[in-house]
Amino acid sequence: MAGLFFLGVNIKISLLSHSFIFGVSHAQRPIIEFLVYIYLAFLVYWLVLGQLRENRSGRGVKRFNLAWILIIGILARLVYFPSQLIQETDPYRYVWDGQMMLAKQNPYSLTPQEAYESGLLSSDSTKQETIQYVNERINHPGVKTIYPPGAQFLFGLSQMLTPWSLVGWKIMIAVTEILIMFLMVFILKQLRLRPDWVVLYAWSPLIIKEFSNSLHLDVFAVLFICLMIYAFIRKYHRLALLSLAVATMIKWFAIVLLPFLLIMFRQSLLKNLASVGLFAGLIMAFFFPFINTGTGALFEGLFRFSAGWKVNDGLFSVITNIIQNFHLPFDTNTMSRFVVGLIFGLIVIWACQRLLKKRTIFRYLQMSLISLSALFFLIPTGNPWYFTWLFPFLIVFPSRALIAFSGLVFLYYLDFYFMYHEQRELFQWVRLVEYGLFFIILGLELWIKNRQWPLLSRFTMRAVSLERH
Repeated sequence: MAGLFFLGVNIKISLLSHSFIFGVSHAQRPIIEFLVYIYLAFLVYWLVLGQLRENRSGRGVKRFNLAWILIIGILARLVYFPSQLIQETDPYRYVWDGQMMLAKQNPYSLTPQEAYESGLLSSDSTKQETIQYVNERINHPGVKTIYPPGAQFLFGLSQMLTPWSLVGWKIMIAVTEILIMFLMVFILKQLRLRPDWVVLYAWSPLIIKEFSNSLHLDVFAVLFICLMIYAFIRKYHRLALLSLAVATMIKWFAIVLLPFLLIMFRQSLLKNLASVGLFAGLIMAFFFPFINTGTGALFEGLFRFSAGWKVNDGLFSVITNIIQNFHLPFDTNTMSRFVVGLIFGLIVIWACQRLLKKRTIFRYLQMSLISLSALFFLIPTGNPWYFTWLFPFLIVFPSRALIAFSGLVFLYYLDFYFMYHEQRELFQWVRLVEYGLFFIILGLELWIKNRQWPLLSRFTMRAVSLERH
């Protein structure tokens, strides 16, 4: 019943997406209606997770239940195949970069605006209208691409499949999502945990919306993070390191996990340095085809994004306000980013120390989850799809607070609603609710855990029990 209702709501959202037409009637877009349906889906999702937490009957998981979870998860993604992008334009940058790759042009050398004005991709006169269509939809066309080389190869592949279209990209994401779900089942089985907890990923409204509808690149990084975890569990250390390198070359966040992986290898200092050298060599190999544009151009877009972007920020906003009150003789934005980087560095050092004291697979996954969570809540760009990075670790440590935030983060879309109605200043109160509720739930979760209440996270306690054995 839950699965059918969940599927029905996603079908409704897919149909509703056709009301989101680029450049037309922004104020009339059904953003509130979209949020109502997405929260209906999240309610079902939350109740299903609650049922799994409480249901401890039986020695194993019924195969039908697991199959049903996977079937609904796959169908809920396929229904978005004909959908329109809901409040998203990033995939058009993917199309543009992919076409630059196919034209044997360096995507880091020119901005889309420069390439369009120079007619670099306009050799085929029959494609003029299509090229203009894509170019008009590119977000920040005056900024060079921020995406690493691994992402560029994926963009090129999608454009080989379906030139100047998102269809090939949708197919690639659908295949990747199925691989992720099965990899997660294998990971849970290897850890002797309930494989039906894959529902945490398979039925996540956030995952489905941001990957199957918004078509974000992060899904491929999540795939290789899952492959890294599985390879490490199976003691394929080189494959784990390679997977992490590929994930990093798709989305930069993955590099945060490198020190934890090196600690888990239990190697000598010399061998760890060799592993770092291998990792760096793989990164350089990815960049080598693009090096002709110069190092500055390679990272120009990324630096501009890192230094200037700020959207739906959580703790970063708090830190910025505190720094402003001190009236320091420094640029507030730069100082805030420095402080955020310092705090995050201290958290990673703390996590490494914890892992050094107890090098187990569960501690490794826990410290990785904590570090990526800290990264998300500290950075100035709290885009909902960035939160998807946590899911390969969340299936093992399903924190109620983090799961709740995967629903709260949808409040991000109210920023567009208020912007279209010229009331954007109201969004600061929405952010207060979004992040405030999360930290309240997190505080309660930690308090209950410290009091050792059995109500909380039996799943995590099961993991700790296995760890002791």
